[in-house]
Amino acid sequence: MKNNQFLFFCSNFNSRGVSEVWNIFFMEFTKQNPDSLSHFMFVNESGLDNISAVSEFTIAQIAIEDKLKQTEISDDEYKKISKFVDKHFLGALRTQLDWNKLSVLNDKEYSFDNRIVHLVKFFMDYVSNNDIKVVCIDFVTTPTSLECRVLEKVCDEMNIKKLVSVQAAMYGRFEIFDNSKSISRVADGIFKNLLDSPMTKNELEKLDHFLETYKMRKKRFHGDFWLDKIENKSSHAKDSVKKIVKSFYNILTQKGSDKINIKHKELKEFLDKPYFVFLPNKKNNHRTYNASPFHSDYAALIKAISISLPVGYSLLIKDHPHHIRKKPNNNLIKAIMSTDNCHYLSLRTDYYDLLENAKGIFASSSTSSMECLMAKKHVIVFGSESWIFGTNLLAPVHRVSNLEKLPSIINNCISTPVEKDKINAYLFSLISSSSSIEKSDEESDFKSSQPDDKQKEYVHIVKMINNLIQ
Repeated sequence: MKNNQFLFFCSNFNSRGVSEVWNIFFMEFTKQNPDSLSHFMFVNESGLDNISAVSEFTIAQIAIEDKLKQTEISDDEYKKISKFVDKHFLGALRTQLDWNKLSVLNDKEYSFDNRIVHLVKFFMDYVSNNDIKVVCIDFVTTPTSLECRVLEKVCDEMNIKKLVSVQAAMYGRFEIFDNSKSISRVADGIFKNLLDSPMTKNELEKLDHFLETYKMRKKRFHGDFWLDKIENKSSHAKDSVKKIVKSFYNILTQKGSDKINIKHKELKEFLDKPYFVFLPNKKNNHRTYNASPFHSDYAALIKAISISLPVGYSLLIKDHPHHIRKKPNNNLIKAIMSTDNCHYLSLRTDYYDLLENAKGIFASSSTSSMECLMAKKHVIVFGSESWIFGTNLLAPVHRVSNLEKLPSIINNCISTPVEKDKINAYLFSLISSSSSIEKSDEESDFKSSQPDDKQKEYVHIVKMINNLIQ
């Protein structure tokens, strides 16, 4: 691995604590890869305030804003890169500009089309000119920035090895990704082997232990205790002032007049009736827009599901728990209230009780889709490359890329037993490709903020990078 050139990309290096985390990571990475050369790139120029945290370990630190202005591009290059943008549906990123204020693509001085072409050119030139062999995108934060998406596609086009978001939001080292929308190479190999050779008794016991401890942990920290914490969380003074100003502005402009009287339903009303479940992401969730841009309108999806359900079936919607404090998605609520077979459940509905009796669960490129597989249910995902499942046709999920096929997919879920063996193999491949499933005690299966545990976590991440290189 000597003399490998690495590019580490971080989307919010200016965030509190991020620079310290990178410092810990680079110490471990440098220890295991003393002869490798590392470049560090970040989006927001305010990250310059924290640059001392990584300057000791990297040969170059780049703030994209300055470099992007210096990027020159010919007319022929512009046309060629425009086709690249269209090919990878990167135009879908324009719908996210409104809530990505700090993105380099959100610059009123330049058009989005012009800016994204220059960003692609900058990434391509940098990777090529510096002979970058491996790109690691957003190690310690979720890849929320639009730049992450662009860099990922540049790596695909140039056949550059990449690791995207090495830490999933699954309360533990649930999976290491080498692509933000697909199962890792390591897990994919394990999964294919398990399809040919049934899982052993020992493997099934390990999986059952993980799933049971995961469920207990989820109930303990994501039940009423967590919802109470979210609901009562105090806001920063600046946020409170913004909220007051916005409310006053809405009153003056009469924008607050469309407030909806939400009617929550309780799960007990549906326990003796057949139902499907829809678990939408948070409004404007980056993962949905990146992985399933054509299926990011939850209101439209709910209407499509509603007219596809057989007579007598209901669709129960449990919104993302963060909406217990935030304003709900009004378009989603209106769509539910306009149909008689769709119902908006209380945010305090027990997650596992809800899944237990469901005929199937609809998920939109969210972590919930994995938890629904854990419950051994039919999982229906939207989009041809939905998040972790990618384009892998062997994954034990039902894909919806054409809404007109929804009725037949739903009927298939009703009439066909769940492929539990296949689901077990898929889950085991994900978990065993990380270190979590090998832990013997319950607490060590999950992510910890303790310094000693953090160090162990980074040792594992560096190991996964080294496995990718070999």
